[in-house]
Amino acid sequence: MMILDCPSVVKNRAMFSARGAGILGFSIFGRDRVYGLDDEMRLDVEGVVSFLERHKGERIFLFGFTFMIWQYFYKELLRLKERGVRLDLSNGILIHGGGWKRLESEAVSRQEFCDRLGEVCGLKEIHDYYGMVEQTGCIYMECECGHLHASIFSDVIVRRPEDFSVCGIGEKGIIQVVSAIPESYPGHCLLKEAGRMLDELERDGVKLSAKVVLLPAGSYDDTIFMEYNGERIELPVLRQQRPGPEGDCVALSDYICPVGKDGELKDFAGVFAVTSGPVPADRIKRYREEGDDYEAILMQTVADRLVEAATELMHLVVRRKLWGYAVDENDNDGNRLRQYYKGIRPAIGYPSLPDQSLIFVTDRIIDYAGMGITVTENGAMSPAASTTGLILSHPDSRYFVTGDIDLRQRDDYRRRRGMSEDDMAKFLPRG
Repeated sequence: MMILDCPSVVKNRAMFSARGAGILGFSIFGRDRVYGLDDEMRLDVEGVVSFLERHKGERIFLFGFTFMIWQYFYKELLRLKERGVRLDLSNGILIHGGGWKRLESEAVSRQEFCDRLGEVCGLKEIHDYYGMVEQTGCIYMECECGHLHASIFSDVIVRRPEDFSVCGIGEKGIIQVVSAIPESYPGHCLLKEAGRMLDELERDGVKLSAKVVLLPAGSYDDTIFMEYNGERIELPVLRQQRPGPEGDCVALSDYICPVGKDGELKDFAGVFAVTSGPVPADRIKRYREEGDDYEAILMQTVADRLVEAATELMHLVVRRKLWGYAVDENDNDGNRLRQYYKGIRPAIGYPSLPDQSLIFVTDRIIDYAGMGITVTENGAMSPAASTTGLILSHPDSRYFVTGDIDLRQRDDYRRRRGMSEDDMAKFLPRG
C-alpha cells in the first residue's frame, strides 16, 4: 500500500487530525505500507521506486487526500515526466477523499483530476469517497459509474428546509447523513437536535461578539509591524521551509507592504476576535455537571459552527464596508462555499500562524478581557468557541502550512520573540 502523504501525520500527535485518522483507517487494507511523501512534503522518489520494484506486476493500493495528491504528488510526477522520468502505477487503484473545494480555485474537475493522473503515471482506477469526522468509520464510496453509495450501516435522507420533512425523488433539500456505527459519542443523527438547540439560543436572545481593529502596518523580513495607540507593535511570523504551489517559501509578512526607508507604515492590517459569549459556555458546563454529555457535546458543536459562521460574516463586512477594499466582489451562490474573495484571515494557532503565544501580542490590541474572553497562560481562549487572528488584504495572499521549523529558523524566531528556549517549547514544540 502506498500512502500519498507524509509519515509525520500519524507519528506526531500534535499534528494528528481527521487526516491522520483517515490514513490509519485505510491502512488496515494494505500491507508493506510506504509513504509517497517525506516529512517536507516532497515526493520520496527513491522510496517509491523501491516499493514499485518490490511489487512489480502486483496490484497496488494507493490512498490519499484529494488536494494533497494534486498539490504534492501529481505536480511532482508532472515535473519528473517533463525530465523524462515516469513512474508506472498502471497496476494501482487509488482511493481518495477530503473534498474538492480547494481544487475549485484551480478549476480542476473530477474528470480532469483522473485524466491528468493517468497521463503522468498510468493510473486508471481512481475512486473518490465522501466522509466526515462526525461519521467515524462510515464513508460513501464512488462506484465505477461515478455515483456515491451508502453502506448498509448508513443512509442519506434529503429533507425540506422549512419543516425537515422528507423530500420526494428529484426534489432539492437539505442532506442528512445517518450512521449506526459511532458509539463513543452521539454523532449518528444530529440535524433536528442541532436545530432545536439553535432555536433555544435564538429564543433566549444569545448574541455572538466580534471585534476588528484596522491598523497601519508594514513588514520587514519576517516580522509584521502595526501602529496602535502610538506604539509600534511587532508580530514575528514564520516562513515555510518547503516551497509551496507557486514554488516559493512564503510568510504572512510577504503579504504586507515593506516598511518605508523613513520607517513609514504604508499598508494596513487587521486584528480580529470572535466569541460565542458566556451563555453557550455556561450551558456546556451545566450539562457536564448534570452528566448529560450528549447535550454538552452538541452545544459545543453548535457554538463552534456559529463562531465560524460569524467569523466569515465579519470578514465579509470588513472587506466590503469597514476596510472596503473589495466592495465589488462577486458573491453569487456558486461562490459562497469557496474562498472566492481577496484576502485571508489566518487564525492564531493554525498552520500559517502556528505560535499560540502570539495571542499575548494581539491582546494588547484587541483586549480579550473586554470581550469576555479569558486567555490562559498557555494561550488558550475561554469560551472555547472563540477565535482570533489577522486580516490581510493582499490579492495574492493564501493560506499555507508553515511545516517543520529548522533549528536556524527556530533560533531566529525565538530571538525575535524575545523568549527563552523553555518558554518557546511550550508554544512551538521542538521537532
